[in-house]
Amino acid sequence: MIRRVLAVAALTAAGVLAAPGAASAHVTVQADTTAPGATATLTFSVPSESATAATTVLAVRVPASLTRLDPAPRPGWTARVAAGTVTWTAAPGRGVRPGATGRFALRAGPLPPGPLALPATQTYDDGRVVAWNEQAADGTEPEHPAPALTVAAAAPRAHGAPAAGGDVAPRTPAGAWWAPAAAPAAGGAGGGG
Repeated sequence: MIRRVLAVAALTAAGVLAAPGAASAHVTVQADTTAPGATATLTFSVPSESATAATTVLAVRVPASLTRLDPAPRPGWTARVAAGTVTWTAAPGRGVRPGATGRFALRAGPLPPGPLALPATQTYDDGRVVAWNEQAADGTEPEHPAPALTVAAAAPRAHGAPAAGGDVAPRTPAGAWWAPAAAPAAGGAGGGG
């Protein structure tokens, strides 16, 4: 009986301790460069937090200053750029499975200096929509923060020196920034797609 009580207590404590970790899984973005004026590869990490539904759509709003938008292909998904939004949509059965995290890459530029918020909307196959668009206020993290990064301040340049930034990755002969061999990596392992 004592073992059973201890086991139940341990499981209850583990559940309570695990809950904050689950709540802290947000849609996030990382960049391969944060140089102002550069074209960067932005990689969005999208956890499918539902226990029963898969993520089937990711839509990211981008500021008008990002004039170059080139989403990487992701097996089983289509990508579309329209009206300042990049939208990835899964083919039937190809969503990011419950509990998995999908990775979505976007080549974008030129990066403006300072904070860069990229609000996202995540749609599940059960119809639930989560808007990741809140900004931090008075130092507290909101429940649904917008994916964001900070672009470094522009460095002063010497007279006659070329401007910093530009492409940070060579273009392939076909003209795409992503190499066909790298396409599966852009989709992410365990992302259901």
